[in-house]
Amino acid sequence: MNRIVRAAEALGVRRPKNVRKTLAKLTAVVLAATATFVYSVPAQAATLTGASVYLSDSRPYAAGPPAVANAVSYTFDADNVTRDGAGLGNIQCIKQVFATTSTGSTVPTGMVTTSATLDTSGTDYIDDTGWSTNVATNGSIFTYDTTSEEPASATDRTVVWDNIRNSTSTDTGIFMRFSTYTGSFSGGDCQGTLVDTVTVQYVLTSGQLLSLTVDGALSFTVTGVTTGGSDDCGTGVTTTTTATGTTIPFDGVTAGSDEIACQTLTVGTNATNGFTVYIRDTVQLANSLSQTIADWGGTNASPTVWTATNTEGYAYTTNDTTLGTGDPDRFTDGASREYAAYGHGATQTNNAEVAYANGPTSTAAGVFKVGHKVGITSTTEPGAYSTTIVYTCVPVY
Repeated sequence: MNRIVRAAEALGVRRPKNVRKTLAKLTAVVLAATATFVYSVPAQAATLTGASVYLSDSRPYAAGPPAVANAVSYTFDADNVTRDGAGLGNIQCIKQVFATTSTGSTVPTGMVTTSATLDTSGTDYIDDTGWSTNVATNGSIFTYDTTSEEPASATDRTVVWDNIRNSTSTDTGIFMRFSTYTGSFSGGDCQGTLVDTVTVQYVLTSGQLLSLTVDGALSFTVTGVTTGGSDDCGTGVTTTTTATGTTIPFDGVTAGSDEIACQTLTVGTNATNGFTVYIRDTVQLANSLSQTIADWGGTNASPTVWTATNTEGYAYTTNDTTLGTGDPDRFTDGASREYAAYGHGATQTNNAEVAYANGPTSTAAGVFKVGHKVGITSTTEPGAYSTTIVYTCVPVY
C-alpha cells in the first residue's frame, strides 16, 4: 500500500482520505462475493464391490419332462454396502433387472421372473420383515418397504430369490443390474435417490454329463454250526449234529429221537430291491431201496410246531422274522419254532423262501440261520438215506 501512495505523490495524484478504511471495505465486498460460490457436494450413489450372483442350477431352461432349471434360486452377494445411517444410508426399495446387455432392458430369451419369491431364510441385505415384492414385469424384481432400513453390515450382504426360470440361452452372457433406493415402490419403479448399484454378469451352461456304471454285487456263503450251545439256530433250537458248509450229517439216528443240524447263510448285495434265499431238495429223503422218510406236515406258507417225539419226518426252519411273502415271522411267531416240509405233495412246491431283505444289505446284516430236523420211528426202514439240499440266492436289482 505504501508503494502505491508514493507512486501517486510522484505523479501529482492527490492521496485519498481514509484509504485504509476504503480498502478494508473493498476487501469485505470481495470476500462476500466469493462466499456466494461455496457449496457442498451432494452424496453420490456407491458402487458395490465384490458382487456376484450364484444360481442353484446354472443350466438353461428345458421343458422336459422333467423340466430343467425351472425353479432356480438366485443369490446376490456384495460388499461396500452403504450403511452410515444418514443421508443415503437407509433404503426402502431394491431393484433387480435381468437383461441381455449391461444397460439394456431386453429380457433374456425364455427367462421368467414373474413367479419369483423372496427367500427370507437366505436374505440378509434387509431384515425380511415388512418387505413386499412386485414381479409384475418380467425381467424385473422389486423388493420394497414403507419404512426405510439401514443394512446391518457393509460386507457379505445377500438377497436370495427363489422360483426363477432360467433363460434358454446357452453360453451367452446375461446381466443383472442391482440397485437400492431411498424411496419405496410406486408407479412401477423404485422411487427416491439411488443409493448403491452394480451390474454383474453370469453365463448358463448345459452341464457336463457324468456317467457311472456300478456292477451288481452278490456275496453268498453257507457255513456250518457246531453241536452244543443253546439257541445255535435261533430261539428254541439247539443243535444235536454238527453241520458244515457242504454237509448235514445225521449219523446213527435212533427211533424216537429228533436230530437237529444248523447252517448259517450270509448274504451281501448292492441290489436295489434286496434279495431272497430259497431252499429245496433234489428228491425226497430216500435209501437205496427207494424207501423214503415222510414229509413233515407243515408247509412254507403255514409251518407247524414239531412237538411229538417218535414221529417220522424231515423239515427245515429259519430264524428270519421279516420274510418277503405271507406272514413275515411265520416260523418264529409262536412259543416254539415251526417247521416246513421241502415239498413233495400235490399242494407244495419247491424253492421256498427262508431269508429275505428288501434293499441293499451288508454281510454283517445279512446273516440268517436255517435249521434241518429229522425224526424216525420204530417202523422206519433201515438204510442210508440221502438227498441234496439246494440254496438259491436271488438278488433283485
